[in-house]
Amino acid sequence: MSLNHFVKKAYRVDRAEDMGLAVARAIRTAVSGRPGGVYLDLPADTIGQLVSPDAVQPAIYPLVDPDPAQLPSSNAITRAVDVIKGAKKTTINFRKRGCVCTS
Repeated sequence: MSLNHFVKKAYRVDRAEDMGLAVARAIRTAVSGRPGGVYLDLPADTIGQLVSPDAVQPAIYPLVDPDPAQLPSSNAITRAVDVIKGAKKTTINFRKRGCVCTS
């Protein structure tokens, strides 16, 4: 039986240099939308890898809201409105626990 039956999302990290991104992605997944557990698979050989400081890449995305509240702050709403206003084509799908915006 897959772990996906018990957790919101499961991630596996195969390279030590990807651990930072994987942990950030797992935290974001756990607190986004409906809160839920995330399984992060860190194999022993991945944990034991040595990584030179030059191999570590800076964050791919700038950190905007590392600890989002369940109810959005007024700043988060303002940012969302600005993004939607700037979109050329916008689709907003309303769901039971929130909405998904695509452009």
